[in-house]
Amino acid sequence: MYKAIIVEKSVKEANHLIGLLTQFCPQVYVICYALNFETGSRLIKKHLPDILIINPKISKKNCQFFLEKNRSMSHQLIFVSHDESESILALRHAASDYLLKPVKFQELQQAIVVAMENIAARKSNEHHELIVKTVYNNQNAKSKKFAVPTIEGLVFVKMDDIIRFEANGTYTNIYTVKKEKIVASKNVKEFEDLLPKTHFFRIHNSHLVNINRLAKYTKGRGGTITMEDGTQIEVASRRKNDFLEIFSQY
Repeated sequence: MYKAIIVEKSVKEANHLIGLLTQFCPQVYVICYALNFETGSRLIKKHLPDILIINPKISKKNCQFFLEKNRSMSHQLIFVSHDESESILALRHAASDYLLKPVKFQELQQAIVVAMENIAARKSNEHHELIVKTVYNNQNAKSKKFAVPTIEGLVFVKMDDIIRFEANGTYTNIYTVKKEKIVASKNVKEFEDLLPKTHFFRIHNSHLVNINRLAKYTKGRGGTITMEDGTQIEVASRRKNDFLEIFSQY
C-alpha cells in the first residue's frame, strides 16, 4: 500500500480526488489532505507519504516555496490543475505527472502506475547502493556483514559465510554455511559485479562461488568442484583456465 497526501484548494476538490483514488487506485491510501501549503508541509514531515498530489494554483508564490522546502523528501509528485501554466514548475521539480482537471480516472490510474514504478526503481537503486557500500567497506573484513536485498527487505550476512550464489531467474538463491537459503531480489550478474574477485568466482552462468569454501576440484572437460556443503557444480569449459589460474598463484 502506498501512502498519499493531497494538497487542494477546497474540501470538495480534495474529496473528489480521494473518491477517484479509492475507486480506481486501490494500491493507494490517502492519509489526509491539506487546504494550503503550510499545512501540507507539516503533514508531509509527519507522515512521509510515498505520493504527493498538489494543485499548484492554490498560490503560485507559496507553491514554489513549498516545493523547495520539501525537495529533499522522497515522495513522487503529481500536479493537478485547470490549466498548463505551471507545467514548467512541474518539470523543474521532476513531477511524475501533470493532470488537467477535470481529472479522468484513466489518467489518474496511469499517473499512479508511473509513480509506483518510480518508487520501485528508487528502492532498487537504494538497495544496490547499500550493497556496494557494505561490500566496499568489507573487502578486507570478511567477518563483517553486508546487506542482501530481498522482496521483504534486507538480510544481513557475513561475506565469508556465503558458500555460493545460484541463479533463479531475476532472483538469486544464496546458500550459507549455516544451511540458510536466502532468496535475493538481484540477479547473479549484479552480485558478481559487486563482490571482490579475490573471494568470488563465476564458475558457470548459473553459479557464483566463494573460492574460500571450495573442498575439491575433479578433472574433466571443464571439471567439477565440490563445495564445503557437498554441492557439486560443473565448471564451464570456457572458465576452466581462469579458474585454475587462481590457484597457480598460491
